[in-house]
Amino acid sequence: MKILFLIRKLNPLLIESLHSYWIALKEAKVSAEEKLQVEDALYNLVGFTFLHLFQPLYLQHPPKIPGSVFLLSAVHSDGIGDYVTLFKCAKILKEHHPALEVYLAYTHKQSLPSIDPYPYHIKKENIYAFQETEEACSVILEPILEGKKNFLCEAQLDQLLLEHNRLLAEYETLQETHPRAAVAIQELSNEVQRSIQSYYYYRQKKAEAEKLYLLMKKSLAIVHIALALNTFDNPELVSKSLYFAEAGNFQGIANYLQRHWFSIGLNAFEEGIFLNNHHTTSHWSCTALCQYLWQVDQPHAEQLKSYLKDYAIEVAYLPHSSAHREIFIEMMCRRHLHDSRHLTIILPQQKKEQFLQFSDSWMLAYGFSTILVVDFVPSVRETVLNQINLAPRKTLRLVCVLPLPASDFTKLINLSGEIVGCTGDGSLSDCIQSGKIPFYEVRRHKTGTLEAFIRLAQKLMLPEVLKYCELLKQFADWPVPSFLEKFEALLQDSSFRMQWDKLVEFIKRYYCLEDSYLALINRFLWMSLSKEVKEKEESLIHSFFEGAISAESAYLSLKEILKSQRTKIVES
Repeated sequence: MKILFLIRKLNPLLIESLHSYWIALKEAKVSAEEKLQVEDALYNLVGFTFLHLFQPLYLQHPPKIPGSVFLLSAVHSDGIGDYVTLFKCAKILKEHHPALEVYLAYTHKQSLPSIDPYPYHIKKENIYAFQETEEACSVILEPILEGKKNFLCEAQLDQLLLEHNRLLAEYETLQETHPRAAVAIQELSNEVQRSIQSYYYYRQKKAEAEKLYLLMKKSLAIVHIALALNTFDNPELVSKSLYFAEAGNFQGIANYLQRHWFSIGLNAFEEGIFLNNHHTTSHWSCTALCQYLWQVDQPHAEQLKSYLKDYAIEVAYLPHSSAHREIFIEMMCRRHLHDSRHLTIILPQQKKEQFLQFSDSWMLAYGFSTILVVDFVPSVRETVLNQINLAPRKTLRLVCVLPLPASDFTKLINLSGEIVGCTGDGSLSDCIQSGKIPFYEVRRHKTGTLEAFIRLAQKLMLPEVLKYCELLKQFADWPVPSFLEKFEALLQDSSFRMQWDKLVEFIKRYYCLEDSYLALINRFLWMSLSKEVKEKEESLIHSFFEGAISAESAYLSLKEILKSQRTKIVES
């Protein structure tokens, strides 16, 4: 009876997994020495369970305190989604804790699109970016966060300065007697000077990183998002650090409890995905696209409604796989075969040469008289891929403009049909938020996300959703006609839509990352600020483990202590 309250409150898949671990540990045949380890593991299971049980309380009762929090990330080479997620996490935190000063710091190798910090409630001066190149000296931020004080390039800089002075002296000597040699020496001198300027730049970035380090030491928390920068081995920062890893990177219950390492994703032990719409602004950032589609910078609702009478819009952010893009284009053309409207498909930026050739017979089969590719670099340009004499005249426009700012992407999804092409975690979350069905581009390092959907479909007994996931998983094994036939048959089955809605409802109930993220940060702040809250939580978990209290009693007791301590913090 003691666990009925847990069953009512917690994700049933989490309960099932924890119960399996509990039984396995209880039934394990171990030596006397190993019994202590088993006992510790059992206690950790209870602690892990109660951290999830207590999350709603920490979400509802945040400590209202001023101070600073840092959000950090090492942006992956193709991780524009992780970059956007960093800003999204800042916005969520700032809206929940208006009194906090929120800073962003990240490393990156590729060029990243500019993001206006204002909608994310971040001050521009609170954003620190460190671009890393092939030069060893460019790796600055992480070594400093690890506590390494030396600038590795000082010796090289000294050598370059000496070399530059030598070349200048040699140039002066040769200028009048050997002018051609002097010109060559001057070119070498200029090259060395460029290297010196680069080293001075990295020295300046080092000073910036050291300033950041001092601010972090005074902060309330350092929150790592997606890919972490290492603050966990530095005694001065480790106590302030917590980590929300990429999907599929759960590092075990012990690390969850002791090192505050959590995982984004849809597996039983993970914290969920973003499920709330954080891009509610009606403002469009990409005015070039608006001008092309609607002939205005900022279309209003009536203009959009009027446009959709003559044009259908479909959206596919499928930047990595040409096969997925081609299938999506053909699928949308089939779906709009009997639709008299022109068709606009919004796609990632790509060269027109990367598109398949659209033959006259293909166009005739799908009822298009004209196929255009539209790109926006350096300015809006239409290219006719093919044209035939066909009445009525119907145009297919392939508009290559993605990625777009998150708010624009969300608004386009809301204007599109029910199938949206997506890749990675961010566009998948946007798709689910908007009530669409994802046509998911499954990449090698993202197979875990699809596997998580498969496990959910199995556990919830959703056979049509399971077929859909398996079909996406086996995408490369199917000829195009067979894949399209099976995919469309699923979409036309009313039971699939009902089962998909059931899956989304379950995800929204138990896998809302916004709630977990805020609750875990709130708890982290409580543990730092209030000895009473920390000791009370530990006492409640221990009492439940010993069989002295019920889970419901523990829940209500923590609720009261949070209320009383919050009043004390506000008063102080």
